[in-house]
Amino acid sequence: MSVPFDLTLDEVGRVLAWPDADAITNPEGAGAAVYAQLVQNKIGRTLQLRHDARDARVGVLLADPDSSTSEPPLAIVVAFPAAIGLDTLRELQRLAWNFSHAPTLITIEPAELRVWSCCEAPDPDRSIHDYLVEGVSAAALRAQERDAAETRAVEALHWVNLVSGRFFSDRPDRFERDGRADQMLLRNLRHIREILFKEGLTNDDICHDLLARVIFVQFLFDRKDQDGNPALTAARLHRLYKEGVLARVHHTLGDILADYEESYRLFDWLNTKFNGDLFPGKGTSPDERSLGWARERAVVQPRHLAILADFIGGSLDMMSGQLSLWPQYAFDVIPLEFISSIYETFVTERASSEGIFYTPPHLVDFVLDQVLPWHGTNWDLKIIDPACGSGIFLVKAFQRLVHRWKHANPGEVMRAEILRRLLERNIFGVDKDPHAVRVACFSLYLAMCDEIEPRHYWTQVVFPSMRDRRLVCSDFFEEGRSGFDTTSDAAKYDLVIGNAPWGDGVITDAAREWATNQAHPWAIPNKDVGGLFLAKGAQLIGATGRLALIQSANSILFNISPRARAFRQQLFARHRVDTIFNLSALRFRIFKRKTHTTKTSAAPVCVLMLRRERSSDGDQIHYISPKHVRPVVDEFTIVIEPGDLRTLSVVDAVHDGQVWSKLMWGHARDMQLLKRLQSYPSLAALKESQRIKSQQGITFGDGTRAAQHLEGRRIFDARMFESGSFLTIDPATLPIARDIRIHSRASTGLDAFEAPQLLVKHSWNKPTGRFHARLNQASAGPGIICNQSYLSVHGDGEALDAACLTFNSKLAVYYNFLTSGRFAAYRPKLSRDEILNLPLPEPRPGLLDELANRETLDERVFDLFEFSDAERALVEDAVAITLGDFLGDSDAVGHLPTWSADRTEQDLLGYCSYLTRVLKAGFGQDKAVSATVYRAATATPYRLVALCLGSPSETVRVEEIKSQALLDELRQLDAQDAGSLFRHRVARVYRIANGLPTIYIAKPDEKRFWTRSAGLIDGDNISLDLFRWQVAGEQAAKDLLH
Repeated sequence: MSVPFDLTLDEVGRVLAWPDADAITNPEGAGAAVYAQLVQNKIGRTLQLRHDARDARVGVLLADPDSSTSEPPLAIVVAFPAAIGLDTLRELQRLAWNFSHAPTLITIEPAELRVWSCCEAPDPDRSIHDYLVEGVSAAALRAQERDAAETRAVEALHWVNLVSGRFFSDRPDRFERDGRADQMLLRNLRHIREILFKEGLTNDDICHDLLARVIFVQFLFDRKDQDGNPALTAARLHRLYKEGVLARVHHTLGDILADYEESYRLFDWLNTKFNGDLFPGKGTSPDERSLGWARERAVVQPRHLAILADFIGGSLDMMSGQLSLWPQYAFDVIPLEFISSIYETFVTERASSEGIFYTPPHLVDFVLDQVLPWHGTNWDLKIIDPACGSGIFLVKAFQRLVHRWKHANPGEVMRAEILRRLLERNIFGVDKDPHAVRVACFSLYLAMCDEIEPRHYWTQVVFPSMRDRRLVCSDFFEEGRSGFDTTSDAAKYDLVIGNAPWGDGVITDAAREWATNQAHPWAIPNKDVGGLFLAKGAQLIGATGRLALIQSANSILFNISPRARAFRQQLFARHRVDTIFNLSALRFRIFKRKTHTTKTSAAPVCVLMLRRERSSDGDQIHYISPKHVRPVVDEFTIVIEPGDLRTLSVVDAVHDGQVWSKLMWGHARDMQLLKRLQSYPSLAALKESQRIKSQQGITFGDGTRAAQHLEGRRIFDARMFESGSFLTIDPATLPIARDIRIHSRASTGLDAFEAPQLLVKHSWNKPTGRFHARLNQASAGPGIICNQSYLSVHGDGEALDAACLTFNSKLAVYYNFLTSGRFAAYRPKLSRDEILNLPLPEPRPGLLDELANRETLDERVFDLFEFSDAERALVEDAVAITLGDFLGDSDAVGHLPTWSADRTEQDLLGYCSYLTRVLKAGFGQDKAVSATVYRAATATPYRLVALCLGSPSETVRVEEIKSQALLDELRQLDAQDAGSLFRHRVARVYRIANGLPTIYIAKPDEKRFWTRSAGLIDGDNISLDLFRWQVAGEQAAKDLLH
């Protein structure tokens, strides 16, 4: 009887269509390789010290092993040559949980493959098998025939189900982001801070300094060298006792904290040992340190350290009723940026009034991927963050410079002296908050320590003096300070990065003075300081340098006030803006509130990147607007789909105030339709011929002014029109004004409050998904007095009928959705000008006759504007599908699956019908085009259709296919399209199948990808591909077209 061979990583990859083993243990992509190296250094080295894991292969499973960016891994993968013990498995799960970058741990042993959750905190009292999510035996993987449970397990772990996120979305309770170690630790620290506050430690800065210091000491206990020896050992503590630093022998940090005097002896020794600049706020000279410690000890009492000792020992009750998780944390594995996160989550509430918000680490990585990618080798770059906060941008930039140095100097050991020089010469930060600057300094020191073997800490590590030299407490706009003076430091830096403060009314005196200096004058919209960071930062970058700052999308893109327009004109004319990432649609995910945070921003943001040089009219700006998507692996991942990319000219950026809104959601067909609509009249255009007058409703405000002129008038002061009303409002049903008092500065003019009259509600109504307008039923005489939520329009009746008709239609939603800066900025409340510029059909009698409901109203509007079937599809899909994406609803119609048990395939058949129509229009009605929708017996994360050009018959049919076969076909298509399916969620592959040119299209199983308008857009793109190939004379095109 033959003994079956052991299960290996290579075999698992072949069965489950994973990347090959080398792409897991040694991926080629620069960003992917960083994660693999991190796992091998932080987890693999520990495993090598255990006898049953010494020869394990350690790596990461990534959606794109060739990626140069920082997309997080799907899983940590560890393949063992032999079965491992429960103790090793438990320690591995603890370390994988601490790693915090991957949701799963996959272990491969000779007889089985198992998947473990990395989002559930380790608990020594729980069985390790409680953390098991899925498992499959080697026999089941190899079997030709499997039972139902084995089939489900194998299909669940197929590459397509992993990288699409289906595996994780089917098990949401096992992969909660808040359960990862970094999030749990921040939540624990926030809770201990609250306990300390109740016990009298009310100074936030001192409390935070104390917590950061405790974390650093624990890091020294946890940080191990290649032999498994920590930096701070029991032997080291015994030596400190012998040297008289400590009064007695200690073995743990908890033991030290239980003794107040011993704690401060150790703190002071560490601060002195590391050059006297390690701990925030303790000065650099002995006298300064003595005063610093005295100030702290006047506040921190022995009971406070006793609480921390209990917390570290794991005996302190936390908010969940559980004991502290401190013993389960591995501070040499947890991502270092959590130090900065502690500060930012503690101070956000205080800082938000100044336009400062918590910057999530994933967003920092996203920005740095654009301007400081991992694959570069130029490490000698000068970098400044003009509003550095606690230093998260600088820490991550420093890590990338270190990575680049290693690549530029292969085989060389990076000594502490090199790291010190990088901090002294290449990193610069400015912030107004002195405590933030101190924490930034501490965070950078910790990042430096993480790059050095622990045995060298006591001999090589001398931290550079950073505070007041490279990390400066100041207003960035204060001139005359070394390092960021507009004149003396011009063109000094290679990169300006960060999340500078922004928001209405947060400008500082120094910033206003800088912007009004005639040497460099800048407009200041809404007293917002944010844009000025772009302006001054651009002066500091050299000829080849770049600036990348997170800013308010409202201010930079969508604000149409005169000052905002003036600022945009200055910015795009004076500097070469090359890329803008408009992250508005992700506003609830980018800054999603976590349980450890106090206050976050849901305001729309963008990332603007520019060069110092002046722009020219022919320059193009890359404008990318990622949309809300179902999480693939991590809900923070920013997925850029092909339809998110646009380019626009500098001329359009300067002169077209609507361009940012139009290109955010619209495509080429939308641009054509908008252009056609803008040829129709509007209330503004009809002002003279139709005697149009308009006025904002009455502002009641402070009620300090008597309004005698309103006595006896009908008053409409409701927030919304009556739900039963359709197109009109009856003044006889409204109350009569008596003793009305209005705001002291309210207008007294009533010319627009006469019949004929149209009342237009400024804001979009979410329950109905429409804008609303009502005609006064009275045709003459005094009109209705409305509140400021409405615009009153007076004019000729037929013009008002046309406006009423259009404003209540889907067309009004579509048009304003694509053109209104307010709508795009997630304030769907139209301005007066936007209302008056809505396109209308030509005024004529009978426009409102025989309209029974909104459906008949929409039909009339489509007819009056002479809409084609394709144009109707654009409008209807935008209102029904795309608007849900705009709202950020995860359960919006567009995110629902197309697959259903009824087998009708209505969505995909409609999509194919419109797509084939476009192809025939482009390449001749005489060319037959057939479409096949592939349908699996069970739902799969992606759908697949095939278009056959020149087929014998024109059919759109559904073909049944086995789930496993469909998954394998999708994997093959992804490989042919260079990983596009899982990198950008869309794949389009051109093949010759059965002798006929065939186009395969694979996209996620979400309705938004398979609408009629998506069919039109995909048809346009395919036609363009074929046309380009035909012009180029490629043989592939000839095969496809003939």
